[in-house]
Amino acid sequence: MKKACVFAIEGQANPASFIKELGSKGYAVELIELELAQFNEYRNCDPINLPDNIRSKIESADLVIFYLSEAFLDDDGFEGLAQCAAGAGADILGVWPSGVGVQELPKTITDFGASVVSEDSAKLDSALSGEEDQWELPDQSPAESADKEHQKKC
Repeated sequence: MKKACVFAIEGQANPASFIKELGSKGYAVELIELELAQFNEYRNCDPINLPDNIRSKIESADLVIFYLSEAFLDDDGFEGLAQCAAGAGADILGVWPSGVGVQELPKTITDFGASVVSEDSAKLDSALSGEEDQWELPDQSPAESADKEHQKKC
């Protein structure tokens, strides 16, 4: 069974149904729900300085998912967390929760991620399988990917 680690910011989104769907697709899912203050503390820190419990959960995951509430779009967002995941060889996926009204991809996802999809996207399966990179805005319209060499395939 593949392991997935889902990051969400407490009170900004409810990933429960998405986590249940991942479980039905064969993933053992660990939710890491951070308070906004914790998220702000970890957002740009060097991966080596992440707390051991956070770093070990990332390092043991095959897939790291960032549940993209609007706080993930500030500045460079969550680069330290994504660097840790990329360094551990985990695939990185951004998922838009319902109701997010932004119209741009987070820079950290375009730098480190393989795909960004809405939680109810018809393209979720191909993003999870790595069959095809998917780049969507929250309304499921196509977004231009950064198509960088270091982006991983799920």
